[in-house]
Amino acid sequence: MDEPGADGAPPLQPHPNPVRQIHTWCKRAKAEAPEFEVVRVACPDDPLIPETPGFICNLKVPGTLDEDTGERIEDLEVQGEGASYGEAKAAAATVAAELLSRTALWRSRMVDLEPAPSLWGTVALALSDQGLHKDLELRTFTLLSQQSQPASSSTPEAARATLPVTLLTHAKLVGRWFRTHCQAAAGDPHLMLGELIKRRAEEAEGSDDALLEAGLVLVEGGLCVQRLAAYFPPSEQYTVETEVWDPNPVAVKIPADPCLEVEELPLDPGAGDILGQMARLLGAPSVGRLVLWGRVGCKASWLAGSEREAAAAAGGRTAARIVDGSPVCTVGGRP
Repeated sequence: MDEPGADGAPPLQPHPNPVRQIHTWCKRAKAEAPEFEVVRVACPDDPLIPETPGFICNLKVPGTLDEDTGERIEDLEVQGEGASYGEAKAAAATVAAELLSRTALWRSRMVDLEPAPSLWGTVALALSDQGLHKDLELRTFTLLSQQSQPASSSTPEAARATLPVTLLTHAKLVGRWFRTHCQAAAGDPHLMLGELIKRRAEEAEGSDDALLEAGLVLVEGGLCVQRLAAYFPPSEQYTVETEVWDPNPVAVKIPADPCLEVEELPLDPGAGDILGQMARLLGAPSVGRLVLWGRVGCKASWLAGSEREAAAAAGGRTAARIVDGSPVCTVGGRP
């Protein structure tokens, strides 16, 4: 097996369940399932012979090929010892994980990203290729936004994903930053959005120049963030339609009058731009006005910015309520 760990990769941290870790590796690396064979070893009666372990586990981890980098990992066979069946399996899995951790594929599939010290530095990392690789829902909305662009367009903007800033409050990496650095706002999309707006003016990483260097630009008056380069998933395991969206998803529009029937309006994941479709169904002027909460994609609201917009929302017979003093209209998407 190749051992690119000579590049100074950090040592592997002990895992609470190394057997599960190996199964996770095989799934993420698109390898066949690992094979554990545990045998009991009888202890000798002669006290002069050193005591032998109670169990020995022979583990085979099938090899795989990283389609993106061409890195090939050959079949790996290791052995572990333990006083019990479980200890022997764990010992063998630990040895295998240590060897596999030296590969680039392990680092790309198994090592989590850490938030940057600043909030907007974390945003830039979450929207980078590496960050999108590790965030299924953020990646999905990025791909859907790209798909909504005309395939035949030759303009540089054709493959640019445009996402509402409110969506960032549900990015996994951003959420981890808030749980570490700003616990008072963690888990509350409205408070998190307020921090995003406030800290953009305070942090160097939130400046236009810093965002541009990270391949990002704010558009629509700062309501949306746009990637300047197309995002290409690392492999077919990131297919949008099969991972997140039902082949025939619908948006559920809730009327303000409980006597009226709920409307189920079709969405088209094949056309991309699910957020844009939801915004149009609500009559929102921009996807930047959508406020998302819960599991990304399941629910969204239109944050109305003026009395005229609030009146337009009420005229559309869409349920309206007040959240932090701002009228919103609710809609639910069913994946």
